[in-house]
Amino acid sequence: MKNTRPVLSLLVLLLFFFIGDRMIGYVFNYLFMRSNFRYATIYKSEGLNYDVLIFGNSRGRSYYAPYMEEKLGLTCYNLSYNRLRIPFINLVFNDYLEKNVPPKLIIVEIHSLMGYLDGHLSVIKIFYDMSERMRKHLATYNHKEWQLSRLSRVYRYNGEFLIRALLSGKSDQYWMIQGKASQAVIESVLSKKDRKLNPPSGRALQEAKAFMETANAYGCEVRFVYNPNMPGFYQEGIVDKYIASLQKTTGKVWDYSDLFQDFTLFRDDLHINIEGCYELIDQQIADGFYFPFFEQREEQNGE
Repeated sequence: MKNTRPVLSLLVLLLFFFIGDRMIGYVFNYLFMRSNFRYATIYKSEGLNYDVLIFGNSRGRSYYAPYMEEKLGLTCYNLSYNRLRIPFINLVFNDYLEKNVPPKLIIVEIHSLMGYLDGHLSVIKIFYDMSERMRKHLATYNHKEWQLSRLSRVYRYNGEFLIRALLSGKSDQYWMIQGKASQAVIESVLSKKDRKLNPPSGRALQEAKAFMETANAYGCEVRFVYNPNMPGFYQEGIVDKYIASLQKTTGKVWDYSDLFQDFTLFRDDLHINIEGCYELIDQQIADGFYFPFFEQREEQNGE
């Protein structure tokens, strides 16, 4: 009679792996969903009703929702995140609309249409159980990640979203870039004169068009915006050329690329700090960026 102990040992090991993986995965899911991380909030809730949603990569985080609510009297929620691009924005927005009230206004910072568009593929596995749309997208664009996520619940939480969720506190809407750019950063920006902006890719334009079509179908106003660059970051005309090529698909892009000449309003070469955020929003209010959802107080008071 053959010795079956190795086979039984393997089966027991696999059983423990399966049970342990499910139990730890359940704990991770519980921790993620009970957090106030921005994406956990929209997947665990129903009937959210925000007047304004903000989408973008890290530059989209410049819209400090608490300050916007104070100035505008509108409910605002920022769904921007580092390195995320328009394909992920489309997925999240469509999932949001399935269970929540469509916003009146959507702000999209256009750096989410630039560069590598698939950075989200390393993080969306966390939504494997929460969104069929995310699951299908992962299977299509990163089949290996989809297979591993299908096999292991723990693997789905192997990414920075879980860590960010655990650190989110009462609300991650207070997450804002603080501090000021160092002199070394400023000198580095000013010393480089040959930065380029490639025109938007065909896929980026298709994703932007799809986003607008979805928003329009739900009665949402979409406003694309270019947030401030550090002075001297691009040579004159480069941003204008990029925006002109993008506007053929998106319509008007609100250009604030050269709004600031004060380096103290920047945290680094790419991001404004909290003081810059306040000034950007105040300028947008003065420009009528939020009209007709908000009118300047002088107009409202008849002054």
